[in-house]
Amino acid sequence: MRKSFLLVVLSLLAFTSFAQQVKKRKPARKKGTVTVKAPAASQTALDAHRLQAGQAFAYDVVKGTLSKTDAADAEKRYADSYTLTLNAGEEVRLEVASDWYRVSFSLETPDKQVTTQTDHEEFPGFSIQKLKYTVPASGTYTLRISSTDPNQTGDYLIRKYLLPAESVLPAETASFCDRIHFLLAQHQDHFSRIKGKKTRTDKKAGITEHYQTAFAFLPGKPSEILLETEQEKMKYQTILAEFPTKEQALQVHKEYIQQVKTCLDGWQSDEFSGEKFQEFSMSSYTDFLTVMLKEAGKKKYQVVLGLD
Repeated sequence: MRKSFLLVVLSLLAFTSFAQQVKKRKPARKKGTVTVKAPAASQTALDAHRLQAGQAFAYDVVKGTLSKTDAADAEKRYADSYTLTLNAGEEVRLEVASDWYRVSFSLETPDKQVTTQTDHEEFPGFSIQKLKYTVPASGTYTLRISSTDPNQTGDYLIRKYLLPAESVLPAETASFCDRIHFLLAQHQDHFSRIKGKKTRTDKKAGITEHYQTAFAFLPGKPSEILLETEQEKMKYQTILAEFPTKEQALQVHKEYIQQVKTCLDGWQSDEFSGEKFQEFSMSSYTDFLTVMLKEAGKKKYQVVLGLD
């Protein structure tokens, strides 16, 4: 009897502990897809915006489709081609993604040198391949989009960022959306261009390391780059606003959410909240952007933007 009673007590304690953990746990963050209102996938669609002198970045996005009417190789891998006008020293950052098949792409230089990225991982329902490439010589480059496996058709998405050889920060007059896209351009190499010296380590928050950043999202507002070592990810974080009352913070939180929706039209969105926070998020294949309202202390409510 005693042994049975003890087992029952232990089971109840274990269940209570588990229930408490579940109650405290935040919903899992999932990367989303992107529905793009993009120009027709013509051969020059990715060449619409070129990097101008003094610009921090240039950005193009294209949604295309592999079909059985496209050119194909001997193994019936269909392909689309795009021309890119690039200048020596620029850095091009490409991301190709699809929910239909494992993606493959190549970038060919004017003198026929080819760099290829191919997804050989098991297909979990989406595929992403990236390339960070420093342009060796000015000229016309060719980007070819295809699939890893033969006889594959369906939609794909290309995002292209151009960065200057020497880092340039957005002007203080840059729009909210330009600032968002500048951060997205920096995200591909874990913000290495704008990450500064380490300032501290917060062991209570999963051994999170804090770094200075060369880019303040809003002039004069605290911004930093975090390395969350438990989750092995790099995150940009900035305090957009701070108020003594929750009502004031809620209004500004809503305003920033509307701005983010405008900048990232077509991204997947989600909202959830806890006892001391309300979070809105938008996600793509590889990026997760949040606008959070959180209680940071007595009469201190912050609106915080984060990108990881």
